[in-house]
Amino acid sequence: MCRMTAYLGETEIQLSSLVLEPEHSLLVQSYAPKEMMSGVVNADGFGTGWYAPEVDEEPAVYRSVAPIWADRSFASIAPKVRSSTVFAAVRSATPGLLGATDSETIFALFLDRLRETKGSPGDSGALAEATAETILYVSVVCTNLGVHAALNIGVTDSRAMVFARYSTEGPGNSLYLVEGGEAFPNAVVAASERFDGDASWRQVPDRHLLVADAVGVASRPL
Repeated sequence: MCRMTAYLGETEIQLSSLVLEPEHSLLVQSYAPKEMMSGVVNADGFGTGWYAPEVDEEPAVYRSVAPIWADRSFASIAPKVRSSTVFAAVRSATPGLLGATDSETIFALFLDRLRETKGSPGDSGALAEATAETILYVSVVCTNLGVHAALNIGVTDSRAMVFARYSTEGPGNSLYLVEGGEAFPNAVVAASERFDGDASWRQVPDRHLLVADAVGVASRPL
């Protein structure tokens, strides 16, 4: 089980303001999550990706196999890096379901489907369709194997982001959204758990797809 968050906004923010500083930030969720369905900590590494289009169209990525709370280097650079698109996750390792690791296999499936759509950057429809097709494919595979799958998938191309909350049986992993919240007034933020007590946070329903782009935010059932 993992915890993740993403920011898509009109203004740039410091990485630390999303990942480290909120009351119930991703850092806190790494050692004291409130809504994990299995496991008690996320201590098997973390990663943060962000876009700096003035330097390179490809995202910058910081990865570590150490717990986020033990990484002093990230803590020192996070307040000094700014971006308008940020994605971060902390990891709790689980046995792979479809290959060496389930996340790598699922991402490869997603990329195959995204190439087939031939969507351009910012094409939220293409991202959404590729995500939906990937989830439904994985769902069929898991059902045939008699394996329960609870999937929270998030993708972004710097101009749009898509999140999905899906489970083959019972309730899925928690996923929340805040649009124009108190801490992030000009942005959309998705997170596995709410960062604070802001009443603007709302839960994404199970088996739903969340799409955010320059037009706004929309969701639809899967």
